[in-house]
Amino acid sequence: MNILPTRLAHRIQAFRNLPFIVVTNPAIKTIHDNYVHSLAACLPWIDKKIESKEDEQGVLRAMEGLLQRHSNTIPLVARGFLEVKDYVGSETVTKFLDEHLRARIGTRLIAEQHISLHYASQPEARKDKSLSNIGVIDTQLRPSEVIRNCEDFVAEMVELNYGVRPYIVIDGEPDTQIAYIPTHLEYIMTELLKNSFRAVAEQGNEKEPIIVTIAPSPEYPSDKPLRIEDQGETSAAAGSAAGLESVAPGVTIRIRDRGGGISPEQ
Repeated sequence: MNILPTRLAHRIQAFRNLPFIVVTNPAIKTIHDNYVHSLAACLPWIDKKIESKEDEQGVLRAMEGLLQRHSNTIPLVARGFLEVKDYVGSETVTKFLDEHLRARIGTRLIAEQHISLHYASQPEARKDKSLSNIGVIDTQLRPSEVIRNCEDFVAEMVELNYGVRPYIVIDGEPDTQIAYIPTHLEYIMTELLKNSFRAVAEQGNEKEPIIVTIAPSPEYPSDKPLRIEDQGETSAAAGSAAGLESVAPGVTIRIRDRGGGISPEQ
């Protein structure tokens, strides 16, 4: 819990460093106040030892409240900066939004991981021995499966708008597994494939496959397996992460299409 109040305090300070007229905008002020509220909810748990189920429930409520409170942040901040664009430079806005969105991803991930681990520790969840997840992290994630799911979604969108349905061919090593967060990979791949599918459709090259290559990094040496317990985690977590010894530490995903690319002038 110690890291969350620090992250929230940095965001509050970033808002207060903006010009006063910007922070008085109703949308931006709402986001600022939400961060203050979230910080106040987390402060009682700093350095507090969790010794009872009531304490654990208190932390859980603080985490769930944080996620709910900030669920509408992106549209609010976008509307707010559109309304104050005459009072703040574009460079300032870009720098603020880049930092804000990166920080938001990290803060949400910490809260989501805690909540996921909490519910995974419940007796009914422990009965399922097939789970490969440690919280929100899937230790046996197949990028090819995520890509196929994204392909179906994006292809339907493009077909609806352009009347054609581009398709993907996956090469390289499609059976590769990595330890990663499925929702993050799904978001990244959806945005990349939307660009690729749209460009191919607009160029009239929808019959040419979009090639997605999956190239895993070398596996860890067999005599030096990845050991979660070496990183100070509990033995229970280490047991849950046993599958990490057989997955690639990383993967490169390359997307090639006949969409025309970006002209040198741009």
